[in-house]
Amino acid sequence: MKKANDLDTNYLFEVRTKKTTFIFNVSEIVYLESNGCYTLLKLQNKSILVSKTLKYFEDNLPINLFIRCHNCKQELQMQKNGK
Repeated sequence: MKKANDLDTNYLFEVRTKKTTFIFNVSEIVYLESNGCYTLLKLQNKSILVSKTLKYFEDNLPINLFIRCHNCKQELQMQKNGK
């Protein structure tokens, strides 16, 4: 897959599951969550579980639009609680 221009927010991205091919704009991505050799893509209007690692998405999505963090849910919860 061709890497997106780092400044392109209207980049269409394609992922395939066993049953369906999904094409969506990268601006629709809310977050991605690693689950072993799978990644859960949380989009604005749906969730998709695909058989790709988080590293795959890190290598193929615009780097200016996404950051990779470790234990983000714990960090966000701590921020909510004021810790």
